[in-house]
Amino acid sequence: MEMRVGFYVFTAFSLVQFSHQMNVTSGNPCDFMTFLELGKFGIVNCSFGEPYYGIYWYSSSNNIPVIFYQDSVKKGTGYTSGEYDIYPNGSLKINTVSLHHETRFTVEYLSSLTGIPVEFEVDTTVYVEPSPTFPLINGCSNVTDSICFSQIQNQQLLCSLHEVRPNISLSWIKRTSSGDRVIPSDHFISPGHKWYTWHVSTLTKITNSSSLQLLVCKVEKPPGLLERDESLILVQNRDEDISTIEPTQRLVQLHTKLELSCAETRPMLIVWERSPKKSNTGREVLLWYGIAHGKHVSEVVYEDYSFGVSGNLEIKRTEVQHGGFYVCFSGDGIYDWVTKYQVDVYANPEPNHLIIDGCNPNQYCVLEVDRLGNLTCSVKGIYPEVELQLKPFYGDTIPLMKFTSNQLVSKREGNTFHVSLSSSYEIKDTSLEKITIICQVVGQNVKLFNLDTKFDLLLVNGK
Repeated sequence: MEMRVGFYVFTAFSLVQFSHQMNVTSGNPCDFMTFLELGKFGIVNCSFGEPYYGIYWYSSSNNIPVIFYQDSVKKGTGYTSGEYDIYPNGSLKINTVSLHHETRFTVEYLSSLTGIPVEFEVDTTVYVEPSPTFPLINGCSNVTDSICFSQIQNQQLLCSLHEVRPNISLSWIKRTSSGDRVIPSDHFISPGHKWYTWHVSTLTKITNSSSLQLLVCKVEKPPGLLERDESLILVQNRDEDISTIEPTQRLVQLHTKLELSCAETRPMLIVWERSPKKSNTGREVLLWYGIAHGKHVSEVVYEDYSFGVSGNLEIKRTEVQHGGFYVCFSGDGIYDWVTKYQVDVYANPEPNHLIIDGCNPNQYCVLEVDRLGNLTCSVKGIYPEVELQLKPFYGDTIPLMKFTSNQLVSKREGNTFHVSLSSSYEIKDTSLEKITIICQVVGQNVKLFNLDTKFDLLLVNGK
């Protein structure tokens, strides 16, 4: 391009007018593109080596410099008005950026009075920061620096920037372990409330291709203007049926630590859920994590739970309410894994045996009884609730004795139960002198406790 003509160099002896032609140099000491925030002071960065004779800044097609720095003296209409200033390295300072500063500036550099002027060009763009200063995903308005989490079923996701300048381009991508994948989306642009700003948005439809997806709304161009160029959302597919997956059973003693593993290696994405039942109903998210901005970001929904090694679920002190079904959904954006557990919390009784009324627990018990009477067996401090049974221990003696009027009483005491069984009995065989009885835990929770107590009934005088 042709260099402008008519700039002047003032010396103490004469006024010399230069009139010449020259090409714009390719080795630009100035930033090729500069972004200036509206209403703030701005700098068009250059780095000219010192010493030099003169720096001359032109705005757009003006042939007269708006400001120049010559022989250590600052001059020009822009300097006099306070609109511009020059730093010693030649950078242009704009004291208050306005829309007319969105232009092409030209700077001329003169190394010495007798040197050849060199010209450089810088394009400037005036920008307005949106609020918030990052792409906003619908449903994630309170998120500033972490991943947003959402459970979505065949819905659409909208990402927007409001009251922004220039017209920023947004896109949706799916982040995976093998890199980012652009996903189809629609783009919308509309004027902002101010004539020089815009509303920009992009809309994509969520597909149920996997149980977990990490989706990113990203500023494509120009980058680097906002506080953050990316906003992320971890999307979970709630339509996935897990009722057919058989759980791994885990028994955990009350008030001890529980750890459930999710995957052999730590995946990109993890969501832990709990359900009181085996089916899909009643599932609630406990905690989740994903990768945002190059680091793992996690959120704990319930403070009882925490992440352990490789995304394992940890409960530091197990309570009775922690029993139920746990599911870990994990993935890397390409493959998904599901791990399911059935956790049963138990508390061993105190004392850790069944109690027979009238017996000394420190020795084998023999009770002197009549042929008609009552027996009571109990257990204290046990969880979950159990049932008790009294019966003859040896099979061939079962027909010789009859239990009637069984009364089972269970009382909740804090987190545990006190269970008592009282039974009336009748020994039919008049020739029988002794019979061995067993009290034992029965019912659906018998698998948790190997508890029984044997004792003898000694018939007094055969009565």
